[in-house]
Formats: sequence, C-alpha cells, structure tokens
Amino acid sequence: MTVRRPFKIDGTSGLKEMSDGELDYVSYLTRTTWAAISNAPGHLKINSAPSGYSSIGAAIDEARATGRATTDVGVADGTIINNTSVPNIPGTLSNTTYTIYQNYNNSNDTPSVVNWNLGPLVAADSTYNNMQPLGYINGVQTLQDIYDTLIDPLIQDVEGGGVGIFRLSTSSPGSDFTSTGFSMANRAVTPGSSSGPSTTTYTLYKRTNETAPSTVRPVRRDPNVGFKEMSDTEITNYTLPLLYNRINEVNRLVYTFGLDSSGIDAGSFTETHFNSTQNASISQYISGHTYYRDVTGGSSTVYYLRLKNT
Repeated sequence: MTVRRPFKIDGTSGLKEMSDGELDYVSYLTRTTWAAISNAPGHLKINSAPSGYSSIGAAIDEARATGRATTDVGVADGTIINNTSVPNIPGTLSNTTYTIYQNYNNSNDTPSVVNWNLGPLVAADSTYNNMQPLGYINGVQTLQDIYDTLIDPLIQDVEGGGVGIFRLSTSSPGSDFTSTGFSMANRAVTPGSSSGPSTTTYTLYKRTNETAPSTVRPVRRDPNVGFKEMSDTEITNYTLPLLYNRINEVNRLVYTFGLDSSGIDAGSFTETHFNSTQNASISQYISGHTYYRDVTGGSSTVYYLRLKNT
C-alpha cells in the first residue's frame, strides 16, 4: 500500500501535504456526487436489469389468497364429513420473485488524459524536488497509488454507513436516506381469516446526505499561475471514473442478497408463508353444513442485503 498525500495550499508555508482528516472532503464530495447520479456504477435496482447490471441474489414471496377454505358439504351437523369435500389448501398460491441487481457498467473507466494531468499533485519521491499528478510514477500512469490514497478510503466511508450506502427496510433509515423507488413485498395471510393477505413493503433506500467536513481541496499544476486549488468539478472529474473502475474490479463495494448474514448490514427482507393446513373435521363447522380448513405450518425466511467489508 502506497499512500501519496496530495498537497494543499497553506497560508503560511505555501504548500503542505494534506492530513487524513483534510482528505475527508475529497471523499465527501465524490460520494455525494456519485450518490446523486441516477444509475451510477455500483448502484442497486430491484427487478430491473438494464445492460451491465448483474444479479446479486433473489427472494421468492409465497402467498395464498386466503387463510381459510370453506364449503357446504350438504350433510347434517354432527355427521362425520368426507374430509376431501373441504378444499385442501385455502386460497390460490402465487409466487413473486424479487431479484436485486448491481450496476457494473463503466468497467474500464479512467480519467481522460486531460483530467488525469489536472489531478492532485503529490511528491514523486522522498526529496520533494519533483511533483507529479497522483497516479504517475516516473511519468508512468498507475492506478494503485490513487486507490490507496483516495478511492479505497472513500469506499470504506461508504462501508461505514456514509453517503452512498444502500439499505433495504420497511421504513426510511433516517432523514439522510432517499428512496430509490424500488421495493419488494411480503404477503401473508392470517389463519382463520377469509380476507386476503396483508402486505409488508420493503423499500430500497440510498444514503444521499451527511454532515460535510471542512472544505480542503488539493492543488494542481496550472500553466499560468504555477499551483492552483482544484475546483469541485475537477476533483470529481478525476475521482469518479477511478471509483467506477474500482467497483468494476468486483472486489470493492460488492453487495450480496441471500441467506448469508455475514458482511456489513444493509437491511433485510423477511418472507412469511403457510405451507400446510389442518384437516377438516366434525368440530370444524361454522353453521349449518359449512366446514372449513385453516392454513398452518407458518414459516419465515430472512434474506439479508449485505455489503462486503473491505
């Protein structure tokens, strides 16, 4: 790991290497810009798979139309009924599959040559006599130093719950989160009820806001003035393509959805259903000749949305 600290403009000494805390602004700016982009690489969708998206897992919601089946068997009360006369499974069964997809487009993104050359200046060696844009070693472009210095730390800020993380929940995780408009539903009938299933909706949220750190920007070369503080646009023109490239290497910002609960908690989906019924009998009549069966065998399966901890 090689961290090459960008320089900032210091009011008393001219140029000074940025501290970890001062690099927080680059992370914050990049993540808030990335989170605000619709369908950006790394983002998630439910049951929508445009080109370049990959499935990270699926859940099946199973539900019946009712929790009770009834029939008039046409015999007097107290008579042993023919058990097969009462419908065996209450309500028609229907299944809905929900698949979560992650965007892996822009897999070979790097900054343009112009934007790379406008990148933050770092010391090219220990003597500080030579400064180059971050990502150059002796004039040769390399991604690893940029990853180590800027991209991997900002990904860890996402993993820590910051702007850019997704969460699957029945309600908003907080005021800093925005609904993606994608959701899934668990439908569950009530034993003994002839009404339809109740529905619990799980919505996919994305964190889009957090408290901003102090604004400290790196410097770049300028042919007219020598050194110049980078603008916000210049910073994101440099960092976003590199973030996309890192995501598409498929070992950072990797989400999974399934039965495995390991990793960083990004929410869950609980599916509840009934897979059997009790037998109809003499004691199970409502009035006259009407007998019933109720669903039984309730079970729940939890599907976990998780983010790989890197």
